[in-house]
Amino acid sequence: MLWYNKSMKKIYKFSGIVNRFPMEVAWYYVYVPKEITEEIFAKVNLRATPFRFLPINAELENIKWETALLPYGKKQFFIALKKDVRKRTFVDVGDKVEISFSRRGV
Repeated sequence: MLWYNKSMKKIYKFSGIVNRFPMEVAWYYVYVPKEITEEIFAKVNLRATPFRFLPINAELENIKWETALLPYGKKQFFIALKKDVRKRTFVDVGDKVEISFSRRGV
C-alpha cells in the first residue's frame, strides 16, 4: 500500500513475518515485499549509497525509528527490528506485523 505524508514523501506500508538470523546475537527482521523492492531498485542508484543501505524512517505500531533498508542478496531488502522496538511492541519471531517507512534525506 502507498501513502504520502505532509512533505509529499512516499510512504510504503506492508505486512510481513518477523524472522531472526540463526546466530546467537542475531538480528530480528522483516523482509520488504518484492514489489516494493523492485520499485526502489528501479528508482534508486544503490551503488551510490554506502553498502547499498537506504536510510529510512520506519514505524511499527506507532513506534517510529530511524534505520535503513538493508540488502539481503542482490534483489531483496529487509528492515531490522531494534530490540527497543521489539520490546515496546511485544513482537517476536513468527509474528505478523505491519510496517510503514519512507526514505530519509530525499
